[in-house]
Amino acid sequence: MIMKSIFFITVGALGTLAALNLHFVAYDGGATVLVKESMTLDETIVDARDWGPFEHLTHAAPIRGFINDRLINDPVGHMGLKP
Repeated sequence: MIMKSIFFITVGALGTLAALNLHFVAYDGGATVLVKESMTLDETIVDARDWGPFEHLTHAAPIRGFINDRLINDPVGHMGLKP
């Protein structure tokens, strides 16, 4: 019983650390995980599908950089951006 409790506490702690340190970004071309600049729960899960071409500018720097890279490398259709 104690081993089971320790296991679940450990899994919960690791999940909390992941939520504090990572952005999980879903976009039309798939999904990715980005490292956050600081430990926060802001924008832990980001759904970038159906974003307009400038909507990413209001989000955290790692997300902006990721979306900008996608726009530069494949400017047409990779994320389903609305004109």
